[in-house]
Amino acid sequence: MNKDKKIIIVLVIIIIVLVVGVLAFVMGKNYKEKNELPVVGNLPQENHVVDNTNTDCLPTTTPWIKVISPNGGETYTAGQQLAVKWQSCNVPASSHDIFVALHQDGEFKNVSYLSNATINDGSEIFTIPSVPSGNYKIRVGSSSARVGQDYSDNFFTINSTTNQNNIITKNDWGVSFAKMADWDIVTNTNNEVSLKQNVGQWEGDVIKISYVSGQSITDTDAKFGNITYFYDVNSSQWMKTTNENGVVTSVATVSFYTTNNLPVFYGTGRWKTYIVSTSNTTFIKLNISGSGQSQPLTDLLQTIKKI
Repeated sequence: MNKDKKIIIVLVIIIIVLVVGVLAFVMGKNYKEKNELPVVGNLPQENHVVDNTNTDCLPTTTPWIKVISPNGGETYTAGQQLAVKWQSCNVPASSHDIFVALHQDGEFKNVSYLSNATINDGSEIFTIPSVPSGNYKIRVGSSSARVGQDYSDNFFTINSTTNQNNIITKNDWGVSFAKMADWDIVTNTNNEVSLKQNVGQWEGDVIKISYVSGQSITDTDAKFGNITYFYDVNSSQWMKTTNENGVVTSVATVSFYTTNNLPVFYGTGRWKTYIVSTSNTTFIKLNISGSGQSQPLTDLLQTIKKI
């Protein structure tokens, strides 16, 4: 065999080796792509489950609170236990100023404050107050700084269990209201009804419901001074005057919520005194004394109706 033939044979062998190598590389790559599990980011959207918990909560995030439940569609009965759950961001876990409120129709009317100062542990169990049947939402927020408060996303239902035997009708006041079953009537006069719980959670507490007529109504206590509410005919608005030590400190329009379409104002002892306007010149004043808890008062407040 001459020298030229040997060179040709060597070249052919080299070419064959290169071709086989390329084919092996291509086949191996295709096999890997067909059999290797795709990375999470390439999964179809409908199968890619992402946990968004706390993804929007950074040290610089503005504090927020999110209602988890009840969040709509549930059905409850007054007097039943209600578990309220929420999540929060940058609200201290030790904070004792979380408020939980029950809103009929999701608005600022027929509001029952289930708690004004519960700890921020993400859950609390309450007894549903004696409220009218209807659609409700829960609102959770911070009492000290109402930042990031949140409502239930949708309505849930509460069915009332008010016993007709507990309804007190005051024809000369033009209203009726319902006492709780475990509260006794102590007095029932032309101008005042007083209720007392002798046995129960608020044992010894007294609620006074008074009828007041006139162009204005004034509530007074040693700590907060005087607050006077009146209806300004010229502006067609409710006004509030505050007076401390005989000096008028402010005159301003009043923000209020409603119960059964009646305006409700806060008295001087916030949460412990409410004033309901039945007309521009007639008022129902409610006050609770004893344990310092306002829940029985707000329960009764929701039952006041014009007749």
